[in-house]
Amino acid sequence: FSLWQYAIIEKQNGNRAWLNFMQDNFYSNWLSLEAAPCWTSITCTFSHNTVLHFGLNMFSLHGVGNVAMGIIGLSRFLVFYLAA
Repeated sequence: FSLWQYAIIEKQNGNRAWLNFMQDNFYSNWLSLEAAPCWTSITCTFSHNTVLHFGLNMFSLHGVGNVAMGIIGLSRFLVFYLAA
């Protein structure tokens, strides 16, 4: 999250290098699947570029995670979460 914010500030100052780096390595969509580096499918899972995006993901994780952990246990949930 912090790197996205830094990249946005740098872009406003005329430096797109950080934003390009973040988009190339932490952003995934259907159009970039073929061109993106292989690690992008993993790094994009942990990348949040706005407070709203981060907050909604944490809210969802809290709700779904608690239910899932109650059903399958912490260890299996962590494996499932990291593999998803």
